[in-house]
Amino acid sequence: MKEAFAYVIGLGAAVMMPVIFSVLGMCIGIRPAKAVKSGLLVGVGFVGLGVVTALLTTNLGPALKGMTELYQLNLPFFDLGWPAAAAVAYSCAVGAFIIPVCLFFADRKALKMVDYPLLLTFVFFFIFSGNMARIGIVRDFFSILLEKSTLLFSVVSCQIISNVPSAILLSQFTENYRELLVGVNVGGAGTLIASLASLITFREYVKHNPGKSTAYIVKFSVFNFAFLGILTAFMAAIM
Repeated sequence: MKEAFAYVIGLGAAVMMPVIFSVLGMCIGIRPAKAVKSGLLVGVGFVGLGVVTALLTTNLGPALKGMTELYQLNLPFFDLGWPAAAAVAYSCAVGAFIIPVCLFFADRKALKMVDYPLLLTFVFFFIFSGNMARIGIVRDFFSILLEKSTLLFSVVSCQIISNVPSAILLSQFTENYRELLVGVNVGGAGTLIASLASLITFREYVKHNPGKSTAYIVKFSVFNFAFLGILTAFMAAIM
C-alpha cells in the first residue's frame, strides 16, 4: 500500500493536480467536459511554471555567479518578499499597532469592512491555546496523546480550535513537527471553524444568499469530512 501511494505521489503535480481538480469540479456540479478541460489547464500551468523556473535557474544561475565573482560581491542577505515580511509584521506587537494606525489614515473604509466578530473569535482561540498550554494536567494529557499519534490528534484539534491555533498550541508538546505540520494542514478540512478561510467563505455566502445557510453547511460538511477522511487515511498510510 505504501509503495502504491509513493508511486501516485511520484507522478508529480502536473499529473495529479488535473485529476484532483477534474474530480472536484464534477463533485460540485460542473459538467464533466468542462471539469476535465479546467483540470488540464491547471496541469499545463504547472508544466509551464516548471519550465520557466528551470530556464531561469539554468540560464541566470551561471550569469549571477559570474557577476558576483567579477565584482567581488558579498551579499549575505536574501529578500524573502512581502509574504514573509507580512507574517513578521503581523506577528509582532509593533505591527499590531502600526498596521491599524496606517489604515486609519490611508484607508478608513478598510477598517469599517473588517469582520470584527470573526476576528475576535480567532483572537479568543489564540488566548485559549496559550492558557491551556500553561495548565500542568493539560500539558501531560496532550503529551500522551501526541506520543500515540501526532497526526491524528492534530487533525482532531483543528476541528475544535482551528488549524493555526492548534499548530501553536500542540507545537509545545511534541517534537514530531513533520506529522504536526501535515496534521494541521489536513485538519483545515472538516468543520467550519477548522480553518479561518472556511468561516470567511461561509460569512460571505450567507451575506449574499440569506436563508440558505443550512443547505450550505450540509453540503460543506459532506464534502469536507469526506476529503478529511481521505486525506487523513492517505497521509497516515505513507508517513
